[in-house]
Amino acid sequence: RRSSPLLALAAPAALGLGHASARGEAVAAPVDACAQVEDELAGMWDRDRRRAVAQALIDTGRGYAADVAAQVVDRLDAQADAWVELRGELCEQERSAGDDVAAREQLHLVMACLDRGRGELQALADALLADPDGLLDNAVAAAFRQQSVELCRRRPDLALRSPGTLSPARAASLSRLGARLDVLDALLKAGDHERGQARARGVLADARGLADDHAIAEALYLLGAFTAGRGHHEEAERWLFDAALMAERAGDLVTLARARTELVVVVGYRL
Repeated sequence: RRSSPLLALAAPAALGLGHASARGEAVAAPVDACAQVEDELAGMWDRDRRRAVAQALIDTGRGYAADVAAQVVDRLDAQADAWVELRGELCEQERSAGDDVAAREQLHLVMACLDRGRGELQALADALLADPDGLLDNAVAAAFRQQSVELCRRRPDLALRSPGTLSPARAASLSRLGARLDVLDALLKAGDHERGQARARGVLADARGLADDHAIAEALYLLGAFTAGRGHHEEAERWLFDAALMAERAGDLVTLARARTELVVVVGYRL
């Protein structure tokens, strides 16, 4: 089982208290930031979150809850370990990139992909803590449906929302919206269609308010998928068709593929 990030961070601090200066004063040892990237998951997936999620699932009282909790925690631990490994590599690469603009742009692209993966990890943990009883049966499947960190190595651009240069204000607005989309995606993966559908309508309205094609396409897809999950296939078909059109216009290949795949399923139900 993965060791606690808090303990991992505490150990160097406890052992490296520093050295004595010429005046006999304790001087803090230099901290290697690249050795502490695990701290970037604090509050998202760390010792406390791991324990809280496991306990919440176990407290549902079902006979298989402990097994589900173990599988979910192990899977999210593995996801977090992969995230930390790649994040550490990026940190080291950034040091050696120097003034190489192309190299730095690629590093920023991969980091943006990792940021989204971290958001998805947090969103799933939040969803499981909010409704462990309702999500227990789909918790393992949801954990295994998390975006693979390997995607950030191979095609980080596929995980991006709204590529391009943005003003700070717009970037902040889209970041907040992206976090809400991550929560919806976590609810979808966990099979919480009723709650997800209600939230998706509000997210879609806000995405349209920002006039961001990528966010609109993703919100349309999620609303369509939630609607299909509730058995309203005719309505779902309309949402998913609009999602596919918007994703194609935005060049969002991931959402386009998801919308088309779900459309095939929905149309099949209606035949």
